[in-house]
Amino acid sequence: MKSNEKLRFYMDETSAPYKEYENPFVRTENDDAFDKMLIRKFHLTTIEMENESSK
Repeated sequence: MKSNEKLRFYMDETSAPYKEYENPFVRTENDDAFDKMLIRKFHLTTIEMENESSK
């Protein structure tokens, strides 16, 4: 009998199973725009911004 550790499934709201280590939630341009809006609104700094300012 196979180990229970290998019998894991990942599901989203559609209840479709995903392969292990597969990312079913792909980022879109809207996700990037939302991140940029939050960065500006809360005056956050990204790693890329820090690297640019340290040059």
